[in-house]
Amino acid sequence: MVFSPLLFLYFLIFEEEVDLLHFYKATEFKKCIRSFVKVFPSFILTVAFLVFYFSMLPDTFAPGGPDRYNYLITQPLVMCHYILTYFIPYNLSADTDWKAFESILDFRPILGIVGIAILTYLALRASNKKETKLFSFGILWFFISLLPSSSFLPFAEVLNDHRSFIPYMGLTIAFVFGSRYILETYFPKIVNAKIGQYSVALFITFFLIANAYGIYQRNKVWKDQLSLWQDVTIKSPKNGRGHMNYGLALMADADYANAEIAFNKALEYAPNYSSIYTNLGILKNAIGDLESADKNFKKALSLSDSNHKTKYFYGRYLFQNEQFKEALDYFIQVNNLVPYYLETHEYILISYHKLKDWKNMQTFTKEVLAKWPEDSTAKKYLDIALNKKTILTALEEELASAPSPEKYLNLSLQYFNENNYEDCIRAAGKALELNPEYPDA
Repeated sequence: MVFSPLLFLYFLIFEEEVDLLHFYKATEFKKCIRSFVKVFPSFILTVAFLVFYFSMLPDTFAPGGPDRYNYLITQPLVMCHYILTYFIPYNLSADTDWKAFESILDFRPILGIVGIAILTYLALRASNKKETKLFSFGILWFFISLLPSSSFLPFAEVLNDHRSFIPYMGLTIAFVFGSRYILETYFPKIVNAKIGQYSVALFITFFLIANAYGIYQRNKVWKDQLSLWQDVTIKSPKNGRGHMNYGLALMADADYANAEIAFNKALEYAPNYSSIYTNLGILKNAIGDLESADKNFKKALSLSDSNHKTKYFYGRYLFQNEQFKEALDYFIQVNNLVPYYLETHEYILISYHKLKDWKNMQTFTKEVLAKWPEDSTAKKYLDIALNKKTILTALEEELASAPSPEKYLNLSLQYFNENNYEDCIRAAGKALELNPEYPDA
């Protein structure tokens, strides 16, 4: 998105040598036109890319950003924050809790606008001098490459530190060549003296060592999901999604008690965030509190009825608790919204099998195979539907063709569900013969 504007900026400053502060003058404006003609092919490619990009966004995509105006007035201070963290990378968070400003009369947007206006003025003014062109180019590079995420397109997060990586290339150019210009112009004695050169070298060395230490410390935070999201809850304590993701990391470690605390904390800051209720439903199901699980899943659906993920996880919960008919309804809805989402097809086929609905199983498998002719799961279930094989028969046939500990365990479970305990033990024993260290068997 920013390649073409940056190329245009390069032509303006270095090839046509435009005085950007006075671009409206006739001589300067002609240079601008010449620069645009040179960059026009890349401009067309950028527009084509944007059209393609937006056409590929699915109907289910929802950025979840704030109001466009509120987002826009927040961005000048966000840009100032990026500049500050370039020099002092403090309080870094993988998911910040910044909120969009409500009014432009708030001192914070005013402070941001003033800061950006001063830097933009300096950059434009510096464009017409050979010694300061690179400073001008670097500052304007920084602002231009932030435009996709820091303008009128509202993202779900007002600020995110990774957005500044490409802009920081420009800021580095501006800082290095701006510093050089200041030293050579105002402090020539320091530049020419040995002690001055040693001092500069010492400062650069210290700066790089300090950053290396910072990277080492930050990598500790990014070591795993648990450490990362715990850090987010400390650095961005009002971020509901941060608390939810910390809860997910805890739940993955089977720390359900602390995971529930994290989810409830998340609800304090994001009471209408359906994913939190979905995750609470998954947690409650895991600890056997089915009544609370069902309540949380239904709350998630009431907040986000069109969300395929919410429907999928509720369907999976119903399936796990052997409510196959109800689960099937939700899986079909998910499949209609997002075909081939996760294991939805397999859940639909297994549900039909559990219900012995041979006709619908056959119809669905044919629909799948029409789109994906090599789908092995659909082929298997088409054979099951045509021959009306019971689950037990299908499992026994699978074992005969390719035995494995996992297949014997599935067969054992099926025997158990049919109260055939002798064969249940026998099948589990077969699994252990193939894998003596198989704990489930």
